[in-house]
Amino acid sequence: MDAVVIIAIVVAVWLTLAVFVALLFGRVIRRRNLEERRPAPVEPSEQATATGHDASQSFTSEDVAALSRVLGNKAR
Repeated sequence: MDAVVIIAIVVAVWLTLAVFVALLFGRVIRRRNLEERRPAPVEPSEQATATGHDASQSFTSEDVAALSRVLGNKAR
């Protein structure tokens, strides 16, 4: 009877450790997959050249007028 209890405890501990390790590895793999799917950050200088606009430029009144036309004057 004592041997059966000891074996049951050992099996329970091993199963608990196996579940913990499986959950831990699953989380690591999921985080790694998310990092691979995430696009690399774009530097401001690269973004400015890609869009044709410099991020340091401010909006002109023509830009504001065009935006208000597009938004249907909701911006005011």
